[in-house]
Amino acid sequence: MISSSSQKPLPLFRILALVLLCIVVSLIIAILQVPDLSGEVEKARKELISAQQENARLLRELELTQSTVYIETSARERFGYAYPGEIIYEPVLRTDG
Repeated sequence: MISSSSQKPLPLFRILALVLLCIVVSLIIAILQVPDLSGEVEKARKELISAQQENARLLRELELTQSTVYIETSARERFGYAYPGEIIYEPVLRTDG
């Protein structure tokens, strides 16, 4: 049995070679993952553009809903509101039968 004190230390070049090998393997793995990441970046870019377009649409809708014309029209059409003294006429559909 060999005691640990009698073992020779690894030569410096072996240690450096092992470290260099670890670095090379890490770089190869990172390089192989780049195409996957570029696909994810493109997907995220498309999602961002879509979200920005939706945000712009919602901002336009919010601006519209805060106008007095929209509020008045909505109150008249959706809830049947009218100004005091105003008469609302609703057409009656005739069915000939």
